[in-house]
Amino acid sequence: LARDKLGGYKAVMVAVGFNHSLALTACGALWAWGDGCSGRLGVGDRNQRLTPTLVGADETFGSKVVVVACGSAHSLAATEEGLLFSWGYGADGRLGLKDNTSRLVPTRVRAQHLGNSRAVSVAAGSVHSTVVTQDGGLWTWGPGEIFAGAFKNVQVPTGLGHGETADKPVPSRVPMGEELVGRCRRLPPLHALAFAMATHKRLGKSCVSFLNSDLPSEVLRRIIFAARAWPSGPASQEE
Repeated sequence: LARDKLGGYKAVMVAVGFNHSLALTACGALWAWGDGCSGRLGVGDRNQRLTPTLVGADETFGSKVVVVACGSAHSLAATEEGLLFSWGYGADGRLGLKDNTSRLVPTRVRAQHLGNSRAVSVAAGSVHSTVVTQDGGLWTWGPGEIFAGAFKNVQVPTGLGHGETADKPVPSRVPMGEELVGRCRRLPPLHALAFAMATHKRLGKSCVSFLNSDLPSEVLRRIIFAARAWPSGPASQEE
């Protein structure tokens, strides 16, 4: 796509559903095109769009959008402030809004359904959705089962991760004991150089002290310190 199709900004992230697509630009604005059935484009109607159409930016989402995802007929977005939005086909609770109603525009998922933690990453399957929160929690929602393709009398689990197949109309935290989901960030140049040297056998690996793993303790400390801050740049650069 030429930049003039996206408000003059470059695209930093794209997502595709069954019949629709989303593009996120460097300024944090979200664009959509394709089949508008059930409101999956988020532009306020069910009409198709043959070219990118602006869904919204700060004025719609409250801050810049940093990550997006598409299901087969629904869409998700998380913002720089950690707010989560969903829209499109709402059957079986797949929007996480505690009902089965479709939404034509981005609608915020209540923070209380995410443990009042920020959303930092989102992903969508055909009918279910997943979000990772800043506290390391993994949350899923949507139908617990779906009919399998041509075998309309056979249901298969959608993969919500809760050990059963009940529908989840709002985000529900996946039980993982004390395990948390981490995030990766691009290291500052000097840290990246130090990491490369300290793990290369001819550039310093034999001269550093190690933990039980193969990671030098000082480099590991620096990585943990650098990764504590909330990402401030575009998703493609920081997330």
